[in-house]
Amino acid sequence: MRFAAFKTWLFQGAYSRLLIPILLIIVVVSSLRHHGLVQSERQAAEHRAEMSLTQLRHYLVPLLVAARDVPDAVQRLLGREASFNPEIARLQWQTDGMLVRVEGPAHATTVPAWFSAWVNMQPSSQKLVVP
Repeated sequence: MRFAAFKTWLFQGAYSRLLIPILLIIVVVSSLRHHGLVQSERQAAEHRAEMSLTQLRHYLVPLLVAARDVPDAVQRLLGREASFNPEIARLQWQTDGMLVRVEGPAHATTVPAWFSAWVNMQPSSQKLVVP
């Protein structure tokens, strides 16, 4: 019985015998390629977010230090920055007796949930201690 099935397979044309292995190779190579592309894009996005936070720290911290005793000025600075950068979810300035927290605009997710779970990007955050 087994020999008959193998013999039947041998009598099929080359196209019929090679179709499934070739399709399997195409699917595997394409999957690996797209996985690598998604991972490199994820790393590039994380790097851009870190660079954005570093740039934000360099020009916003001196302004906040200058206005550290005026809560309204700190609130305006943080609010302006949160509205200017829509990727910022929250900015917080904390001193001895004052805590100012500004929430960024609501950012709607534009990708399906399965894609978010597959990519698995964590939000970037930085904490800076100013003397």
